[in-house]
Amino acid sequence: QTAFEAALEKDAENAAAHRGLGWVQYEVGQYEEAVAQFSKAVELEPANPDGYEGQGRSLYALARYEDALAVSKLWEEVEPDDVQKESLVCQASYQLGYYEEAVSSCKNWAAKEPQNALAHVSLGWAHLEAKRNQEAIQSFSRSLELAETDDGFLGLCEALSSLGDQKGVVASAQRWIAYNPRNADAHIYLGWASYQLKDYPEAVEAFSSSLAIEENSEAHHGLGDSFYAQKDYDSALKSYEKWLVLEPENALAYALLGWVQYSMNNTEDALRSFARALEMGPIASAYRGLGSVYYAQAEYELALENQEQWVDLEPNSAAARGSLGWTLQKLKRHADAASSFQRAVELFPTTDYYSGLWTSLRAIPDAQKALSAAEQWTEFDSDDARPFAALGWTYVDLNDCANARSNFQKALELDPQSESAKSGLDRCP
Repeated sequence: QTAFEAALEKDAENAAAHRGLGWVQYEVGQYEEAVAQFSKAVELEPANPDGYEGQGRSLYALARYEDALAVSKLWEEVEPDDVQKESLVCQASYQLGYYEEAVSSCKNWAAKEPQNALAHVSLGWAHLEAKRNQEAIQSFSRSLELAETDDGFLGLCEALSSLGDQKGVVASAQRWIAYNPRNADAHIYLGWASYQLKDYPEAVEAFSSSLAIEENSEAHHGLGDSFYAQKDYDSALKSYEKWLVLEPENALAYALLGWVQYSMNNTEDALRSFARALEMGPIASAYRGLGSVYYAQAEYELALENQEQWVDLEPNSAAARGSLGWTLQKLKRHADAASSFQRAVELFPTTDYYSGLWTSLRAIPDAQKALSAAEQWTEFDSDDARPFAALGWTYVDLNDCANARSNFQKALELDPQSESAKSGLDRCP
């Protein structure tokens, strides 16, 4: 630095000395000073691309991404095919959320430097944000062929996870751990993928390994969920409590704590935890929990109030619509219940939702719509006696004993112990 400063004392118009001093300042993190030196160099020698590169890199380091892109346009006029310019545009565009522009520049960068792992990693992240998961996987995989890096493995795991390829995540996370066993995130990805695959012991081991490296909320969250899935409520409770020590204002942690307490029959503690979660903001899991507690206590108006909030937050949740339907049934609001179950069936058909829809329509009563629902139910679950018994009873309501009998008989073929079908045949012998 002294040499460049000395040169500038002799000649303040020495562009090379300004660039040299700028790079020294850049390397030690003096980015504002570096910008000033590179800007002076560009002013003195506007045809020299090195000044633009230093100026752009320094602005990028200062998170002045728009300014960095503006410099890159001037740089392009001087040297259109400079690969360093492409890398700057790629990274600055990504930071600004201009993902299509980032993909284009990152592709150019990777094409010009096909052996540069960082170019392929950067392209992978741009693809991922642009929702091109398959292309992201290809780019991250190519980067890892060139050089294994934490960022490459992180991107690959994230892209595979976005596609729901949990087995792929497990394999990639295991490779990542082999490369860097001290990376806590690698164990986190392995843990969540194992959890999604219902390999809960493996998930517990992975999350525990992450915690052995460093304390982190995500691992306590994962441990809690994994223990809860195995009905080890004591361990789940301890994990969520440790999570709350790290993040005392985390609404989801309180909501999940409430579910554990509810499962342990600690109803009052569960109500407090769900309420505490909602003090921090609306969260579906807490409204769902409160709805479940109040429903179990036969406090149906309170259950309804919370389930409606849950539906508002997750309007496309079949579980929310179904839970709301059962509560509306209890309140004898059968038309509203039918509407809720109908939406649940549209979102994610199950025998329980069809049952709720049919019983609600029959209670209105609306025999024709009940008939249609029961017919759809038999098509959906043709190996279950219940929909055929329901169809039989609908025909009873319509005074059509011939069709009623055939459906009751079908139900008994599937389940000889079906009391509903037996009672139906008593009505239509």
